[in-house]
Amino acid sequence: MITSVRRSARYRTRSPACRKSQWPKIVSGYDIIAFWASKQYLVQVYEENDGIIRLSINRVSRSGGNWSDKITWDELQRIKSEVGFGAYYAYEVYPPDDKVVNEANMRHLWVTPVPMEFGW
Repeated sequence: MITSVRRSARYRTRSPACRKSQWPKIVSGYDIIAFWASKQYLVQVYEENDGIIRLSINRVSRSGGNWSDKITWDELQRIKSEVGFGAYYAYEVYPPDDKVVNEANMRHLWVTPVPMEFGW
């Protein structure tokens, strides 16, 4: 079970709160608005433009100095639900080659308050 440090005002969460002292430091100039942790995963939550929320997800285990990789679709879907975004669409983005940032084994999901016009 993933635990939360803060409940987002915009999205309802169902995870219990943790201490703010467990939050990671501000990353890349963005303020973390919530942070979840479990024995397997870390989830950092950032508020982007237009009410979009970014979930940055990585494993807590390390491999060769980097975060371990291979987080499956099923795991991402479960994590999205456990941190309170199960009722929302989330998107993983594959940008143009000149916009790729690949510095760590992290997965990023963008949660939108309004569903897109595509999807099941």
